[in-house]
Amino acid sequence: YSPNSLRTVEEPPAYVPTENPFVPPLCNAQSGFKRNAMQLDVTNYLSPRWWTRSWGWIAFMPHEPDYINPPFDPLFQTPRRPPYYDAPAIRPIYPSGFGYKKKHPHERAAMKSIYKARDWFSVWMGLLSFLIAMAETKEHELRDYPHLSKKGWADYLLEQGAERTWLESLINSTTTYPLDVSQKDRFLASWNSFLLSRKYLRQRIDQSETSLDKQKRLSRERRPPTKSAKVFYWTTDTTSDGYIRKQVSKKWREDTLGDYSTKQARYDSHFNEWDCSSQFGSD
Repeated sequence: YSPNSLRTVEEPPAYVPTENPFVPPLCNAQSGFKRNAMQLDVTNYLSPRWWTRSWGWIAFMPHEPDYINPPFDPLFQTPRRPPYYDAPAIRPIYPSGFGYKKKHPHERAAMKSIYKARDWFSVWMGLLSFLIAMAETKEHELRDYPHLSKKGWADYLLEQGAERTWLESLINSTTTYPLDVSQKDRFLASWNSFLLSRKYLRQRIDQSETSLDKQKRLSRERRPPTKSAKVFYWTTDTTSDGYIRKQVSKKWREDTLGDYSTKQARYDSHFNEWDCSSQFGSD
């Protein structure tokens, strides 16, 4: 989720789950333990979770999916992963897995199955949105290499028989996200990812440090060293749209810190390191 979000959220447990989040839980039935797809709930995927390569696309799920306007108003077909792009994603079950095509003993059960399947399309909207973002990223990365470049995803779908009116409604829907992200946003994404990777290391330091170590750390925090502390600066990554962290040689530490204002240089007493970037603020 975005760090600028106004939602009140709970931080997930400090571990990265490896199991498939779309496998229904085991339920005790008369014939033994079975998995029931009706136990799956879309709302369980709308809270923050740790990013994984296979399930990172869950972050693209819409919180308020639009079932009224095109292109998802008919809900006649489910989007499939296009083999044209190499996108790391594992598909969840289809909406039909909730059994709306089957016979039901009464109307209430049938309507429950229908609504479950309808709501499950928001999961597939998230996957479709992720695939579109990956396709646009791939196209952007390979645009300078004609022999490797990929055709735009919209043109590709047209070639595969997609209706132009449906495609236009998809482009105008909330499923597609623009790639034109500001430089500040790209930096903050890289910086926040770095902070997240350090969060639990910092917690372990707090838990294991002795009283003397803590006293030294707090002393460094009050008067950050400029010679003994490592200094890093953040620069754009030539292989992606993000930013990377580069270490300054020991002899240039003080000079580098002098090139940045107090707002643009941040000290971390836990690791005795400086991070410098003009994106932190103005002079």
